[in-house]
Amino acid sequence: MRMENEKEAMIRKALASAGIGPEEEVLFVPLSERIPLFAGFLAVASKADFYEAADRYRKTVLRDYADRGVRFVSFDGVVIAPDAVIGEGTLIHPGTEIRRGCRIGKNCVLHPGTVLDHAVLGDGCTVNASQITDSVLAPGKTVGPFSVVNGKNL
Repeated sequence: MRMENEKEAMIRKALASAGIGPEEEVLFVPLSERIPLFAGFLAVASKADFYEAADRYRKTVLRDYADRGVRFVSFDGVVIAPDAVIGEGTLIHPGTEIRRGCRIGKNCVLHPGTVLDHAVLGDGCTVNASQITDSVLAPGKTVGPFSVVNGKNL
């Protein structure tokens, strides 16, 4: 088991004093599993402060993806797990969730309402208002609108 560093311990203490338990999630990761080393969490004094800090952290993560060549129509409603791998040129629309364990190729398009969870998308895939879980899409595939793909290789 790894030792907790000082900053992580301070963040954990601030969150606990605000009533934020280890079951709370930040970008699909329970705090019991990983404390984001984001300075904004040090100032948390209430649950409202926690949600505001979590949103600032979410936007920091999105900016990091943008700096690596991922394109966004808007950051509104976009939530991406920090462990996701997203290829350059991929376009993400508002209201898209990319959960843990996702690998997305280059030049994909993820339309509003798309939810990906442990999904692998080849280059050039398009997903429109659909949910893809534990599945693999070959390059160039299109899914949706309003589809559910679970445990498939397409």
